[in-house]
Amino acid sequence: MAEKNIPIRFIFRSPPMIEMLTIMERKGYWERYGLDVRRCEFLNDARGSEEMLFADELDLIFGNHLTPYWRIHNGYPMVCLAQTINDWHSWIATSPDIETVAGLQGKRIIGRSLFAADGHIGHENGNKLVQLELLGVDTEQVSWVDPSSIEDPVEAVRDGLADGIFLKPGQGDAARAEGLRVYELPPMPMIHNMTFTAMLPRIQSQPEFAHKIINAMLDAAEFFVNNPEETVEMLRDPISPFPERDMERLEKQYDERVAEYDISLYPHAQSIVNVHRLAAMAYPEVKSMNPLELWDLRPLREVYMERAAKKA
Repeated sequence: MAEKNIPIRFIFRSPPMIEMLTIMERKGYWERYGLDVRRCEFLNDARGSEEMLFADELDLIFGNHLTPYWRIHNGYPMVCLAQTINDWHSWIATSPDIETVAGLQGKRIIGRSLFAADGHIGHENGNKLVQLELLGVDTEQVSWVDPSSIEDPVEAVRDGLADGIFLKPGQGDAARAEGLRVYELPPMPMIHNMTFTAMLPRIQSQPEFAHKIINAMLDAAEFFVNNPEETVEMLRDPISPFPERDMERLEKQYDERVAEYDISLYPHAQSIVNVHRLAAMAYPEVKSMNPLELWDLRPLREVYMERAAKKA
């Protein structure tokens, strides 16, 4: 008897995931592994998507890295099983009199404090806070300058309206031209992008559910890395609106984007430690949790063992 397809419903939490999701759809990887996609939607709401998962309106979430620690603390058995990107990269520029990044303590930085207006931390914003903390800045001793009030951040630092800003890597020339000191920082280990997040009881009761999704993710990641021209062409007709800035980056800097991926889907240890640190900044009650408590990598390892057995 042929194995029945498993219906799946999911939310994805950030537009860059459209890269992988479009490949999964266009290359038929869902069907290859017996998955019937019934719901695939973008939702910029971590807590809301989790409530849908708890209410059995979803089977998994692609994303959600901070709130699951808080959910586990409150009795919800969430679990993360696979991960595509383990680093986050940003540079910092300061006024010329600040000689180290740690010198930003007590200064004015263009950015936002821990919580967004809706009470939920934004991951991108939170990454900046972790980066500052790791570089010796107590972020509770920083004065934040609202970015919406600044027309040109570089000019604002030049003119003394702020002392520091974050820059995208490779974009330090304009800051240097205005006399700012630019710190070309290495990538910071951090869990983000396409994390396979689900409920542990579902994984335990239906292990093939996790195996099938991980297989589809592995195939899509490998295709993305090895087929730039076909991937770019696919993304001209994405499964969901793909940000123009991301499309431009793929077309011009495909190799740099590929370099961000770990196609093994294994999370890096320090990335897990740092994302837990960020979760604890947002939700202090999870500070005593072990950073690994959210993760179960057995299904991923089992998929690798199954693939190796098929090749033997």
